[in-house]
Amino acid sequence: MKSFFSAVEVTAGNSLFHVVVENDEISTQIIKHLNSFKGGRVTFIPLDRVKAPRVTYPQNSDVLFLLKKVLARTVVC
Repeated sequence: MKSFFSAVEVTAGNSLFHVVVENDEISTQIIKHLNSFKGGRVTFIPLDRVKAPRVTYPQNSDVLFLLKKVLARTVVC
């Protein structure tokens, strides 16, 4: 499994650190809060704007372990 970590991290790149929020309103509120104390940059992904096809992922426990390991630093608001 560890042999795939680097490949997944390189492929995903900085998108591993994007913040997923429910909608634009939430991202706007967070940006205003960050700007109030010069909090830096953040990339948001509002779920109401995501137009992605449905994908069926394998249910193999090895794959689930890998996904959990790669996405361990992901936060959903």
